[in-house]
Amino acid sequence: MINTDNIHELIGKYLAGEASPEEAMLLDEWRSLKRENEALFKHYEKIYTPISGASERVEIDTPLAFEKIKPMLKNDAVTRVTNRSNTFFKIAASIALLIGVAGTLYYLFSHSISSTIVYESGIRQQEIKLSDGSNVLLSAQSSLSENKNYGKNNRTLQLKGTAYFSVIHDSTMPFIVDVGKVYIKDIGTKFTIDADPTRDTIFVNVDEGVVLLFDSIGSSLEIRASEKALYIKSQKRIEAPAKLNNEKLHLVFTHARLADVLLKLNSVYKTKIKLENSDLSNCEITTQFTNEELETILAIVSETLELSYVKTSEGYLIKGEKCK
Repeated sequence: MINTDNIHELIGKYLAGEASPEEAMLLDEWRSLKRENEALFKHYEKIYTPISGASERVEIDTPLAFEKIKPMLKNDAVTRVTNRSNTFFKIAASIALLIGVAGTLYYLFSHSISSTIVYESGIRQQEIKLSDGSNVLLSAQSSLSENKNYGKNNRTLQLKGTAYFSVIHDSTMPFIVDVGKVYIKDIGTKFTIDADPTRDTIFVNVDEGVVLLFDSIGSSLEIRASEKALYIKSQKRIEAPAKLNNEKLHLVFTHARLADVLLKLNSVYKTKIKLENSDLSNCEITTQFTNEELETILAIVSETLELSYVKTSEGYLIKGEKCK
């Protein structure tokens, strides 16, 4: 049960990237309880975002940042007081809210934002050596965030995009990658995370050791060496991993009709994939797959053509009005 007395501090920790997965789950639960809760969170987020942007390995000037936020606090207080009647309780509520805003911003600027480091790879991949000896190969057009407490009281990173991790294991301080309410926890391993924010699917591929894939609603799955799994964000669903085949299965489709692609997949994977709408038969796709699981292929094909798919008692059904 979340302690609402500390909600402003918790929001501050979350926006600063310092909330643990458990705290993030508690905050998600609190936000879903009332519309007012979500509105308050969005209010803080709106104030925080314009000031918190950072580029490659940037540290924020805390005093300067707080000076920038002062007019927002002042205007917010005036608006809230003048737009309400002058009853004692409504004024008190405005003051209480302002105190909460100030408390949250104090946490962000005096405790967290100033210690946030963001790595951005730009057009080339970037190699990052973390303070605990772990290594990250950050793919192009990706970003990785940490705070200066990394390696001291936590080993949590925020990833947008794709990265390969070679982790120094520490059983007393788990290594966790946050990709937005979905988490990958190291249990001594080397692994790849593909979490392009423009896609609905997160892919995890383990080379060595074990990772735990879990989300904010309690779903979890262990992925071992030579296994992979995917997480479908819109469905909040983890797909079970499968061991990579020793013999490579290479599928190539060049300007192929979707109907022909499904015929090939049905033959190779011994399943029944159908189209809900026959108008989708002539949609064209150019892609290739090597040793991919069927649901990984379906996820990529669906996203590419802006369609969706569901599992049925017979196999799978691809849905959509028209393709991209």
